[in-house]
Order: sequence, then C-alpha cells, then structure tokens
Amino acid sequence: MDSSQGSSELNLTAAEKREIDTYLAKQKERPLITERFKEKKTVGVGPLLKKEIEEDRIIIIGKKGCLPVFIGGTGKLIYDGHIVEITGIEMNNPNEVTLKFRTEASLVISGTTRVLDIITALKKSFLFNLPGSPETKDFEIKADQLGPCYGFSRTYRCISRYMGIPYRDDICFVIDNIYGPNQIREMNFGDWFEPPTLHQAKAIIDSLKYNKWFESLVISGSGASKVGNDAIMIVASMLQHNRTITKLVLDHVPAREAWIFGDTWEGFALNNYLTVLNFANNQIEDRGVQAFCDQYLANVCHPMQAINLSKCGLTKAGLSTFLQTIRGNKWIGKNLKFLALSENKLEEASTALVDFIAIASSLKQLEISDVSPNWLGMRAPDGQENVAKKDLPIGKLDLSGNPFGKGEGMVDLVSFLLGLCPNVTDLDLSECTIPTSLPGFTSLFEAAPNLVRLNISDNDLGEDGIVNLVEVLSPLGANPPGILPRLRHLNISNNMPSNPNPLIVKPRSYLNAVKALVHLISAETYPVCPIDSLHVRGGSKDRLKIELLPLITALLNNNTLTDLDIRGHRVGDELAVNLGRVLSGNRTLKILYWDENNTTLMGLENFSMGLRRNLTLERMPIPVLDIADYLKLPENTQGMQLFKERLKIGEKVGISIQERTTQLISEFQGILIQNSVSSFKDKLIKEAARKKLEHEQNYIDNNNNNINDSNSNITNSSNNVSSVSNGSSGNSVTVESVQK
Repeated sequence: MDSSQGSSELNLTAAEKREIDTYLAKQKERPLITERFKEKKTVGVGPLLKKEIEEDRIIIIGKKGCLPVFIGGTGKLIYDGHIVEITGIEMNNPNEVTLKFRTEASLVISGTTRVLDIITALKKSFLFNLPGSPETKDFEIKADQLGPCYGFSRTYRCISRYMGIPYRDDICFVIDNIYGPNQIREMNFGDWFEPPTLHQAKAIIDSLKYNKWFESLVISGSGASKVGNDAIMIVASMLQHNRTITKLVLDHVPAREAWIFGDTWEGFALNNYLTVLNFANNQIEDRGVQAFCDQYLANVCHPMQAINLSKCGLTKAGLSTFLQTIRGNKWIGKNLKFLALSENKLEEASTALVDFIAIASSLKQLEISDVSPNWLGMRAPDGQENVAKKDLPIGKLDLSGNPFGKGEGMVDLVSFLLGLCPNVTDLDLSECTIPTSLPGFTSLFEAAPNLVRLNISDNDLGEDGIVNLVEVLSPLGANPPGILPRLRHLNISNNMPSNPNPLIVKPRSYLNAVKALVHLISAETYPVCPIDSLHVRGGSKDRLKIELLPLITALLNNNTLTDLDIRGHRVGDELAVNLGRVLSGNRTLKILYWDENNTTLMGLENFSMGLRRNLTLERMPIPVLDIADYLKLPENTQGMQLFKERLKIGEKVGISIQERTTQLISEFQGILIQNSVSSFKDKLIKEAARKKLEHEQNYIDNNNNNINDSNSNITNSSNNVSSVSNGSSGNSVTVESVQK
C-alpha cells in the first residue's frame, strides 16, 4: 500500500514512509487520509510545573477502520487504534478536533488546516465499516450502496480485525450469497456447517450493533454448543445499540451464571424493541428468573408478543414470580400472544397461571406440557363465566404429559376449558391418561366444541377406548348432530398395546377398533365429523400388524382423507401391496407416512405399480428404515436370492438389489414432484379463472352502474326539458296578454 494515498502535499521522510508503508502492507489497509498534526499534551505535576506542549504526529485513517498514529520524524508507531474504539468526535475550533475513546482517553488533533477533511474521512470509514453507528447519521445511506445485508460482511471483517481474530470466509459467503439475495433477516448460528467458536460468535454479535438488516438472532442447537456466559453478556451489550432486532432465541446455551448477573438484564432493559424471547432449555432456575423479572420484565414498556421459558429448571416459586410479574405489566399481560412453560414444575403456581390467563386478552397459544399442575388450582375462578369469549382467545393448547390421575382431574380440566379456553381449536392431550368411557369423552368434547385438531396419542385407550371415541365423534342415527363438527385432524397413535396384560400369552385383537376407524372416515360420517387427517402410528408396544389392512382397503373408495400416518405397525409386504392398490384408485390422499412396516424390495415393487397411476400424492417420506433393514442382508442369503428370483433381476439383467432400490426411490421422488407441480398448476389456473371471473363481474357491474347513471341523466334531462317547455308556454301567454 502507498502511504501517499489520501495525502495532499504531505512530505514524509524516508523513515516515516518506510514505517508507514510497512504497517499498511501488514494490515492490508488503504488510507483515506494521511495527515501530519500537532498533538496537544499536558505534562508536569502541580500547578507550577504543569504545562501544555505540542508534539509532531502523523495520523492515518484507513478505509477498513485502522487508526494508527506515528511519531513525526522517526515514523515510530505509538498508537495502533481502530475506529471501533471511538466514542465521540468534537470539533473545538476550525483547526482543532478531539477524538474520545472507550478507555476514556482522548486525542487532540491541532496544527493542521485539514480538520474538516479528517472528520469527513472518519465518517466515511464509519459509513463503510460500521454503517449503523451514530457517526453516520449525517449521511444519506441507501441499503443497496452498502452491499448485501446492510454491509454486514464488511462490518464482521472489521470487528474481527479489531478483535485480532481471523474472519471466516464461509460466514461471509452465506451472508452475501444466501441471506441477502433471498431477503433472509434471521441471523441463525445453525446455518453454518461448523458452528462459530466463542470468539467468532463475539465478533458476529458485536457486528449486529451497527447493522439494520437483521430482525432476529437465533443461537440454538449446534450453533450454541461453543458459546457461553460471555456470549450472553455481549448479546446484552449489543441490544443496547441495535434497534431492528425484535426476536431473540437463546436455546440450550451452555451458560448458567450469566442469567443471574445484573448487567445481563440491564442491557435488555435498555432495549425497547424486543417482542419475542425464547430462552428454552437453559439453566436459568429460580434465581435467574427472579433477576429476569425484577430488572427487565417489570420495566418493559412496549408490547411483548412471545415468551418461551420451557425446560429452564423453574419451580413453583420461580413460576409464581414470573406469572405475577407479567400479569402486573399491562404491556405484557394485554399483548402476549404466545407463552411456553413446558417441563418446569408448576404445582401450586397453577393458581397464578389461571389468574394470568384470565386477563390475557391476546394470548392465542399456551404450552404447559409436563408441568405437574395442581388440577384443583386449574379450575376457572369464580365469575369467569361472565367474561366474554372474545376476551379469552386461546386457540392452541398443549397439556401433554400431565396425567389427570384419579379423582376430579377430568372435572377440573373441563372447568379449565369451559372457563378459560372456550375458543380452543388445537388441543394436545397426549400422555394424559384420559378416561376412555363414553361420559368421559362426551364431557371433554362438550367443553371444547370448536376443536379442529385433537391429539390424544399415547393414552393406552385400547379397543374399548377407540370404539367409545368413534361412537362419541360419529353417533349413529338419522342425521345426528356432531359433537365436534369442525374436527379435521385426529391423532390416536400408540393407543393399542399389543399385550396389555403380561400374564395373557394370546395377543389382544383390535378388529373392532379398526372397524370403528373405518366407520369414522366413511362418507356417511363426514358430515358430522369431517376428518381429513388421521394419524394411527404404532410403536414397539402398539402394533396392529395385519389387522390394519381393513383400514387401508377402506381408502379405495374414500374421497375425504388427505393425510394418513400408519408407521410402525410391522405389517409386512401385504401393506405395500394394498397401498399400491389403493393409490391406483384414490384421488384425495396427498400425504402418506408408512415406514417401519417390514417392507422389502418386493413390497416396494408392488407399491410402485399403484403409485405410477396416482395423480394426487404429493408428500411421502421414503421408508428408509425398512430399506436399511433389508439392505443389511448379505447378497448370498436365501432371502436375497429369493428377491432376485421373483423379481427377475441380478445376473440376467446386470443389476443388483441395491441399484434396483435406488431406481425405485428415484422413481417415487419423480412421481411426487410431478404430482406437486401438477397440483400447483391447477391452483394457479383456478386462481386465474377466479380473478378473471371477478374482473368480468366487476366490469358488468360497472357497466350496469354506468347505464343506470345514463338513464338517470336522461330522465333528469327530460324533466328539465319539460319544465323549460312549461315555462316557455307560460311566458308566451304573458306576452300575448301584454300585446292585447
């Protein structure tokens, strides 16, 4: 690099030029300005010996942010600074400017006529590297002039150089070539194959101080594996300056002490823009949530929309403090739309939860899975029946993993649903040991008549429970009223244990349960229970095997079901054969899951014949577990030889079983893609036809309005002509009378 760049008639000695050129080459820096000046310094101690002196200095302001100062004459480097350290620029007079730094030190530049040029060069360097800093407020900045994502890559490289760490090209590549062109505004640490280290994470987070592109920061999963307490502290520092990030996700961060530090929450408190907070899977515990409430939540003065504290080690004391705090803050209580407290210990804090729900007029989704609630405390408070339903908008409710136990648990749940969640449409009651009797199902569904999605998996309903469930959902009789007339999705997976009693050797039959499910998806039942998505997944203890086949056969004439999950039943190749037959005639099924059913290559061959005739299936994950099981068999085993013989492949055709499997998988994927594209085209055509019809109707309506207006104008004109004629005749009479 040439030290003369950016200088105007600046004469450098040979020593100065040599030292400056060496520095610029090492830093790969390009100077915006190189200027000689006088540094004012105060030396001496005491009022008599204290005096102000001036020393000859040379300053360089680099395009990449370097700010070195050299001694005049020798060219020795005395200060290797950076624009990141500058906290203020004050112009004392036309020939003097003071630079203030983070360390509370300052540099007084005088004895030069180019003070304005120095200030301009500093601001240009800020604009180029730190475009969101206060020093750039006088510049009109256009986002496209700064590069992708508001110039984030350049800021990240600048901060990395300042911290003395190498920047990663793969991070810059993702920012410039994926985030920017695709308008992605979420900075996610999981988007890189190798998660950022602690120092790299610090550089990325610190760069967000000066960025106005990103609206959310996500540090979770593998992306959070190498960050810790220091990263959380620097996030808090970043939030004091950033004004665009509204969503923050710190999920499973290996930190504990940072959650109880006052500095952490003080940084959060200085930010008035965060609306979504996700701190799930962190060791916050009661001490951390106490600091969270006292120093941040209690002082929030902007609408908060979502908070996730799932699996944070909170007990009833911490949860009670949290719930009382957000209830007492109107900015949170009246605006919160999402709240997740799963896998904590609610217990006696259930009363505080109920009190909060009663005033949460915007809460639409509540997740309290596996919280060990006190069901008696979950009852709706007195007078809750007088509250308007529109003020209790919870639509999605997750109560999974909270067994009702014996006694009044079910009664308490019904009271909770009727009083606090009358509008719930998505209810998860998996692993809740719900009662399987007809009255139990009836009282539950009557408390939630607007359900669209219901998950009651893993409840060991058994055959009687399934039959009773179907009987309540689709009562027999002439035009019976449906108890859940809006239900679309039903999940009853893992509810049919193959051997519920270990003393009974003979496995239990579930033929009656399967017949009930066949009735549930029939055309006769659809008007009272319009289910179009059914999940009947099996497990290690819940396998229907060949008893599942009647349900599959019923799909041949079914024209309502669009989503089916039958994984894990170990049926064998007979399932693949029946599915192939069904798909050749079915015209409504769009989603199918059927892995873990002991399907072999022969089953896939039979399945493929039906799939080729299907035009509607769009999503079907390949049964990789079944394929992996039979591909593990050696080529010379009896089973593999039987495959070759029956499928007539092998040495005659020159293709192996593995190759044939690959061909079938590729064929499956091609058919699914073709169906998806065809469905998308149909939607476009229908939308275009709808818009055309709407346009024609508007045209006709406009013409009719114009015709009506014209008729009205003609009528008015006729009336005017008549009145004029009458007036004329009257005048003529008057004239005649005058003549007479």
